[in-house]
Amino acid sequence: MMPRLVSVEVLPRVRSFPTHEHEEWELILYTEGHGIAAVGEREIPFRPGRLICVPPHVPHEEISESGYRDIYIQAENLPARETIEVVEDTTDRRLFRLAMMLHDEAHFKPPGWETGSQELFDLFLFFLRRGQEPKKEHALVARLKNLLVEHLHDSAFSVGEAMSAIPMAPDHLRRLFRQATGSTPVDYLSELRVAEAKRLLKNGDLCVKEVAALVGIPDPYYFSRVFKRVTGGRPSSYLNNAPR
Repeated sequence: MMPRLVSVEVLPRVRSFPTHEHEEWELILYTEGHGIAAVGEREIPFRPGRLICVPPHVPHEEISESGYRDIYIQAENLPARETIEVVEDTTDRRLFRLAMMLHDEAHFKPPGWETGSQELFDLFLFFLRRGQEPKKEHALVARLKNLLVEHLHDSAFSVGEAMSAIPMAPDHLRRLFRQATGSTPVDYLSELRVAEAKRLLKNGDLCVKEVAALVGIPDPYYFSRVFKRVTGGRPSSYLNNAPR
């Protein structure tokens, strides 16, 4: 059976959405704010331009201390996948523009809107699948990613100095890196550090200050700002509420 659009809605700005699940697939494209989406057993940071494909009957919820907005599309008959897909929108926001066109077509209902909505949805899926296709990673991008992982715990590590040591113009390297990962090198390192911090906080044996030092951000106040920027919440709140 062919994929079929069920509905498309724009979520007003909220700080959280409680655990729920659907009979259909849900494609959630985040348009404002940062936070965490708990999808099944995974915790996925979200930010503007990130899309999460939630399969049917998978419980999911979202939380953002500063608030967020998204566009969500429900659909039937999408191909089954073994993993939850996370896709980044293109730099020209193609998925966002198509989603808004789809929303307007489905809600304003001009003549022929049913056919038009399905055709727009098919085009949306075309670009979504393109974003899911594995791309051969540039060797220098892979080299920079490895450096970021290796120096995750090093507070003296400088992303700028690491990029300068790679034989490629920094601006071009930054563009290639963002195309490959959806993040700048600085943001990628922040996400790595926050992911490691969450793992340490979950154990419950360390305070926020100790965790901050272990992930290469010895200033706890700056660490708190980085943590909130990535997850939408403060590390102290995560420490108190993290499942053990």
